Amino acid sequence: MGLSLLLTASIFLSGCKLQYASEDFNMAVTPEGAGKLTVYYQYIGTEETLNYLKGKDLDTLKDLANNPEHIKDASEKNVKLISRRLDFVDFSVHANVEAEAGDYKKLFDVFTNYKLEVADKIYITPLNGTVSKATLSDGGKIIIRNNKYTFAWPLETADISFKASYRVTGTRFILDFGGAPKKN
Repeated sequence: MGLSLLLTASIFLSGCKLQYASEDFNMAVTPEGAGKLTVYYQYIGTEETLNYLKGKDLDTLKDLANNPEHIKDASEKNVKLISRRLDFVDFSVHANVEAEAGDYKKLFDVFTNYKLEVADKIYITPLNGTVSKATLSDGGKIIIRNNKYTFAWPLETADISFKASYRVTGTRFILDFGGAPKKN
């Protein structure tokens, strides 16, 4: 199972109220095609989020960030996880992750919260929710592709970066840090 953007623990956050997430995604690509990725992600929840988190052992969730299986899974996909951190502050969840790979495309085998397509351009489609606002690095454009907001850069781009905000609605929002918890 691929590790998603935040890589470490699954958190179910319930409630139908509008919720928000934001991220700062930075990927450097060398002329040889190697990539280094740094992502900071923040989920701003509701009171239901806080009540859910109060019922969990947050230290256990934080420890899942260092699960050796995630490191092994990424390694098998030729991705090196450099650092990971998960924090909980009031109604929000904060995560930082840094990874590198000899082929930047391999990063998306591990970070499955994005869809990568390389054709006439490099296309990255965030799968975290509905994009409400985004700022892209030089050369980047926001387009609609397959009925979703997609970010596009020329093939030779070395700095693929964006800051995005998402609207998240529904009865259940899952931040997948490496698989959903088992049901009792």
